[in-house]
Amino acid sequence: MYLQIQLQPAHRDYHRILWRFSPDEPLREYRLNTVTVGISSSPFLAIRTLRELANLESQTYPEASRLLLNDTYVDDKNSIDILLENISSLSKIQRIISYCLRIPYNFRNRSTRRVEAISSVEILQLVLVKHVQHIEFSDILIKLRRNQLLPKPFRKLALFVDNQDLIRVGGRLRNSELGFDEKLPLLLPRSHRLTELLIEHAYLCIFVCCNTKAIYIELASDLSSEAFIACFRRLISRRGRCDHLYSDCEYLNTLQQRAKWTSIPDNIKLNTLVLIKNELKPSLQWGVGRIVELHPGKDGHIRVVSPKQKKPAGLLAPHRVVDRPFQMVSCDLIGPLPRSMRGFKYILVIVETFRGTFNPLETKY
Repeated sequence: MYLQIQLQPAHRDYHRILWRFSPDEPLREYRLNTVTVGISSSPFLAIRTLRELANLESQTYPEASRLLLNDTYVDDKNSIDILLENISSLSKIQRIISYCLRIPYNFRNRSTRRVEAISSVEILQLVLVKHVQHIEFSDILIKLRRNQLLPKPFRKLALFVDNQDLIRVGGRLRNSELGFDEKLPLLLPRSHRLTELLIEHAYLCIFVCCNTKAIYIELASDLSSEAFIACFRRLISRRGRCDHLYSDCEYLNTLQQRAKWTSIPDNIKLNTLVLIKNELKPSLQWGVGRIVELHPGKDGHIRVVSPKQKKPAGLLAPHRVVDRPFQMVSCDLIGPLPRSMRGFKYILVIVETFRGTFNPLETKY
């Protein structure tokens, strides 16, 4: 609403900001022409404007004028935050947002008016979760878009931004046969009102007998292991011990986090000269090879490489080879060391090119 209220030209010089659309651009000075969200005077200006409009149009729209003068409250807060703070029912919040979104859509599209309510999943994901993520994880969102290294607590989650601009958790369940929202769940802050509304409801632990198809339901306080064990103990205390117990997804959250690949690796290049690690030999006896083929994963990072050497090594993970072990130098081959210097110890530098025809990879020292 604030952006619909024009400022007087004489007052616009007091609403100047510095802005740039990318870090590569220089800072530019802008002058705002409308009431701005976040300024302490904005709620007063909005209320004053509404009252003036109500007085001017009281003869034409008496009922609307009465409502604006008596039943209007304006605060410098986002409407979604106000709903989350003041309403304890998530379903009621979803119904209100659905109604509010349907009204402007029907005004803009009178020929294709929308009568049915917007689905609760759409409102939860595209409105509520997106709003919370863009506020609570704004720095994470910027780093993901720029493909930068995330803070340490988030690296194991393999976060990514989907095509709806929502932050989701990746990880090892990406290749499973679970549903999209189950294997790639949305990221929510630990202590936020929306998170509390989602987990405030009681959880049901359902046991089904595969022999008689009988169903036993226990009430669980949360999704912790302790709560499940308590439910299971109540089950066996009433119905006795079971021969076999099968669970569908009690431990899936433990499979979601990454145990490795928590940092952005430097992808190895084709034709790179590498040492091939061998735990059975000292490093000075490792084989030398050249990378002839790369095998990237779905995220674009190299997961497997194919080195070429005298003894075939097959496919190897990048951590099994040592990239850039050699220092490129330019020198002349002048012959063996003088007899007086042969008793000293030297560091042998293997080089790939010489000014002569010397090839150290085929030379026996």
